[in-house]
Amino acid sequence: MQWPPIVKADNAQLVALVHWLERSQWLDVAALQAGQLSQLAIFLRHFERQSPWLQQRAGLHRCTVGQLCQSLEAFRQFPVTTRADVQRAGTNFHSRVVPPAHKPTAPKKTSGSTGEPVMVYRTAVNQLFWLATTLREHLWHGRDSKGRLAIVRANLPEAFDLPAWGSPVGDLFESGPFYGVPVTTDTSALVAWLRLKQPQYLLIYPGVWHAVLYQLQGKPDLPGLVQVRTIGETLSDALRSQTRDKLGITIADTYSSEEVGVIAIECPHSGLYHTMAEGLIVEVLRPDGQPCKAGEVGRVVVTDLLNFASPLVRYDIGDYAEPGPVCGCGRGLPTLKRVLGRQRGMVKLPDGRSHWPLTGFRDFSSVANITQYQLVQKSMMHRFDYQFAYYPTHIPKPASGKFEEFVCEI
Repeated sequence: MQWPPIVKADNAQLVALVHWLERSQWLDVAALQAGQLSQLAIFLRHFERQSPWLQQRAGLHRCTVGQLCQSLEAFRQFPVTTRADVQRAGTNFHSRVVPPAHKPTAPKKTSGSTGEPVMVYRTAVNQLFWLATTLREHLWHGRDSKGRLAIVRANLPEAFDLPAWGSPVGDLFESGPFYGVPVTTDTSALVAWLRLKQPQYLLIYPGVWHAVLYQLQGKPDLPGLVQVRTIGETLSDALRSQTRDKLGITIADTYSSEEVGVIAIECPHSGLYHTMAEGLIVEVLRPDGQPCKAGEVGRVVVTDLLNFASPLVRYDIGDYAEPGPVCGCGRGLPTLKRVLGRQRGMVKLPDGRSHWPLTGFRDFSSVANITQYQLVQKSMMHRFDYQFAYYPTHIPKPASGKFEEFVCEI
């Protein structure tokens, strides 16, 4: 099999890639790793020519492409890339020239779970792979595209009602109505909106869903809801249990990041998270840099094999996870047993309302050269009472080792 077809996104090519992914997921571990190493060689040779940062990085550590691509063990000679590395490199981090088949590119500025803003570029091929893995997740869970879909997202400026699902499902299949509302919507208003729209499928952040579930109390009034889909932060076992006990439905979780897209999809057979190995190399590392074994929790390091604009090579995305076993579903895609980190608190207001915090990190750079930030709510408030603390290098992490850009201490 040719490793993921490198093409621009249109519907025919998207369908072809989805069919390819339907076959590749059943490859065994050895075949998947061979494909990753083949693509890794192409990827690194490109950036060896086009990224001054990668040229210097490999030179300092005396790594050659040939050596790094001999095995995944050999690949670990390349040092882990941190957000601070990307910040310091500036424009030297990115590719001087992006292959025409990968254009256009789009900037992606993200704070991530560490509160350290970085800028990377995503390509048309990245977009295609994101669309394909999104479809993969729908297909795995056997959703009825004719059902009503509601989403609660941070990137929505206002609520909307559309006659059909958005891309990619709405582009390829007959679909039902599609509703959206901003994540900053007050919880009470959000519950009223859900009762009005009566969706069959709901995409939402775990923290917001927890608040909604609490607000519902003993009156769910959502008889048509078939499944909740969660993204964006850690999904707890407790929230899964509460959802099942209260509504009699399941939660399907997806693990993703702004920088690399979909990282892992929850398996409907086992509940393990299958990594998207056709486009990513996902590692879970101990503090000494060695791979975690079963039962160990470590930091997640990702290499985006399809991004020929920004070399996210062994990129530490700031999350923690536990590697999983071979899945009983038969797919050869590696697994994560659980994903930790990235859970933010909800802003709490004196009148009992709560909502998801949007901290406005994209505008911070226009005020000052801020490389990391954290907002902490210490009390109920009718208005904001600011107290600032400044750190010359980085904000100290809590005892848990997990930094959160927003913390509610109430």
